[in-house]
Amino acid sequence: MSTCVAHAPMGRGMKMGKLYSRKECRIVTDGYRHLITVLLLMLAAATAHAGGEEALAKESQNPVANIISLPLENNLDFGVGPEDARVNTLNLKPVYPVNLGKLNLINRVIAPLVYQEERFEGEGSQSGLGNITYQAFLSPAAPSEIIWGLGPAVILPTNTDDRLGVDKWSMGPA
Repeated sequence: MSTCVAHAPMGRGMKMGKLYSRKECRIVTDGYRHLITVLLLMLAAATAHAGGEEALAKESQNPVANIISLPLENNLDFGVGPEDARVNTLNLKPVYPVNLGKLNLINRVIAPLVYQEERFEGEGSQSGLGNITYQAFLSPAAPSEIIWGLGPAVILPTNTDDRLGVDKWSMGPA
C-alpha cells in the first residue's frame, strides 16, 4: 500500500505532514478540487454579473429611464438667518416608471424631511415634513441619443409647520 503526505490546514483533525493512505489522500485532494471548482464558479458568476452592473449603472444615470429607484439627497445649509442656524433637508425621491408601449410614464415624488435650528431669536428649532412635489414625465421607452421627458409638476401643501413650507397648491411644467 502506498502512502502520501498531505498538508492540510490545522484544526480539521489533520496534522501537517501526516502520512495518509492513498484513499485518504484522494479524499483530501478531492475536497480541495471541489473547493477550487466552487471558487472558480463564483468568480465566473461575479465576472458575468459585472457586465450587468455596468449597464445598470449607465441606466441609473438617465433621469427618465425605465428603472425603479429610491435616491436620497441630503442638503445641509449653514448660516441661515441672523442666528447662523443650520438647516438639514433629506429629500426622499422615489421613482416609479410605468411602460405605456412606446412611451414611459415616469412618476417621481420628492418628500423633504427637514430639521432647522433656531433661525431667529426665540423661534426655536423645528423638524418635520416639507411640501411634497409630484412630477410626471412622458418619455420614449426606447433610449436614443437625446434624453427628454415632458410633464407636469404638482406641489402639495403637506408641510407639518409653517416654517417648513407654504400652505398653497402649485402646478407647472416639470
